[in-house]
Amino acid sequence: FPSHDIRGDGGLFAWGLGLNGILGNNGTDRRSSPVQIGTSSWVSISASTNNFAIAKRADGTIWTWGLNGSGQLGDNTTITKSSPVQIGTSSWTSVSGGNIHSAGIDILGRLYTWGAAAGGQTGQNNTTTLLSPVQLGSNSWTSVSTGTSHTVALRNDSTMWAWGINTSNQVGDGTGITRSSPVQIGVGSSWLACCIGSLIKEVVALKEKIHLNSAFICSFIFLLLSFRSSRHITLFVFFSLPFYSESIQIILSKIMLRLAIKGLS
Repeated sequence: FPSHDIRGDGGLFAWGLGLNGILGNNGTDRRSSPVQIGTSSWVSISASTNNFAIAKRADGTIWTWGLNGSGQLGDNTTITKSSPVQIGTSSWTSVSGGNIHSAGIDILGRLYTWGAAAGGQTGQNNTTTLLSPVQLGSNSWTSVSTGTSHTVALRNDSTMWAWGINTSNQVGDGTGITRSSPVQIGVGSSWLACCIGSLIKEVVALKEKIHLNSAFICSFIFLLLSFRSSRHITLFVFFSLPFYSESIQIILSKIMLRLAIKGLS
């Protein structure tokens, strides 16, 4: 299996199996040690379980590479790429790669989806494969996470929405019915973050409540599980939380969970 990681200076490295160019080093060979991809300007990466990857540079641009049979790279082709290609010209805030579809949000809050849509996972109310990003809904989104054939996203009013294959109830609307357009999940508007897990059929979400202890504990556990270098900072912040005001506690809890989701992705 391939692995990817970003060094503290922004350098992106990959190693392992190189099938379909997933390592991004312009080849398909197995690498037994990390090889650097491009220059030292990367801030995040979402590597799919199906041999393609999406990464964001410090300037907000997104780049994709690897398997592209369903247009999941978003470069308006179905040609597999063994090195990063830029997608669009926008500055992006959130990107995620599923099994054979992808999603991203730009700095204006516009949500875009592309790739396979047989299960409605692009949310466009159809099953048409998209070879490049197509906007979904209005300019009101803040984060997105993709799974095997479903997607979950948050709006700027803190409501949570999901769509796609629902045979294992992964959409979360209590029906088991596949959805080809976004449906609101739960009630109210107090969701802080959401993430589709490593088995890509389960969703973890944090909801803000009056009592914040559960939020702190969830964030703390997620960060420890992420095995990132920030764990010592996590311990300090976690045990300092009771000394801050409630508003500061909420902000710190949000930051901790976002770091956790980044570490688990």
